[in-house]
Amino acid sequence: MKLISVLLFLSFSLMSFAGDRAVVLISLKGKSGLLRKDVAQKVLKQFKQSYNHSLPVTFFQNATQEDLYREAHNPENKALFWISHANSFGAEAGLGQEDMILDSEGTNVKDLLQNVHPNLNLLAVLGCNALPILKKNHYGLDLTIVSFNKKISSKKAISESLKILDEVKFVPGTCQSEQGIRLTIKRTVDETREAVSIKVMNRGKVVGFFPRSLNQVHQKITVYLPEAKIANDMKLIFDSGKIDNQKNYELGFFEIQFQNQGAWSLFRDKSGNPMGITQNIYRYKGEVGIQTEVFEPYHCR
Repeated sequence: MKLISVLLFLSFSLMSFAGDRAVVLISLKGKSGLLRKDVAQKVLKQFKQSYNHSLPVTFFQNATQEDLYREAHNPENKALFWISHANSFGAEAGLGQEDMILDSEGTNVKDLLQNVHPNLNLLAVLGCNALPILKKNHYGLDLTIVSFNKKISSKKAISESLKILDEVKFVPGTCQSEQGIRLTIKRTVDETREAVSIKVMNRGKVVGFFPRSLNQVHQKITVYLPEAKIANDMKLIFDSGKIDNQKNYELGFFEIQFQNQGAWSLFRDKSGNPMGITQNIYRYKGEVGIQTEVFEPYHCR
C-alpha cells in the first residue's frame, strides 16, 4: 500500500467490465448516538450531485458492519466508499483507547477493512483522521486507497475522492489459492433474542463472519486459519465490535470442529461466566502441527 500524504493512489490502465459498479455506504450517527437522518441525507445528496463517473453506483444508508463485510467481498464492486465517523489515537494511544471507524450502530468496523475482494480497485474511507488507522494497521491492500489524516468536511472528502476515482482504470482481480487449517464453526443463540453480528478473529486477522441471527437458532460457517506453530496460534476471538460494553449483547455459543484431536474452551472467570461482554475468547487445547489444505478465499467472476 503506497501512502501519499493526505490521500494515496495507484492507477491501472484497463477498461471496466460489464457488471462492475461503485458502492457507497453511508453510516453516520449524531452525538447523542442516534441516527442522524438529516446528516445522512445531506451526504447522500452531496455525493449524487458530485458523481458523474460512468461506473454505475449503488447507495446504502444507515450501513452496518454486515453491509460493509458483504460489499467488501462482492466481486462486482470496483470502488467502495465508506462514509462514517472515525477517530485515531495515534501511536500515543493509552490503555482502553482504541482506534475506531464506526458504523451506524456504534460498531467498530476497522478490522473489516483488512480483507477486500481482489476485484476492488478503489477503497475510500471518508471519515476524519481515518488515514492513520489504515497506516498503523498495515493493511497492505493492493489497490487505490483514499483517506484523510485530518478533520475534513463531507463535501470536500467526497470531492477529493471522486477526483481520484476519475484517475483509476479498472482491472480484474486475481483470485489465488491459499493454504489453511479448515474449521467448521457452529453458533447457537438464544431463540428469544437477536444475536449480534460477529467477526471471527485469529492472530489479529478477520477469518470469518456471522451475520446477526434473525429467528435463527443455529448458524454455521467454514473458516481457514494460517499454519499454527503453537497452541496460542489457534486461539479464536468472536468479536461483536460493539464499543458500548454496558449492554448485554447476545453473542451466542460457539462449537468449533476440525479434523484433528483437540478442543477449544471458552475463557471464563472464576464464577464460570464468559470473560467479555462484547467479545468471547476460545483457547485451543491440543496438539499443533496440523495439516493444512488448499482453499480459495475469494471467487472471481
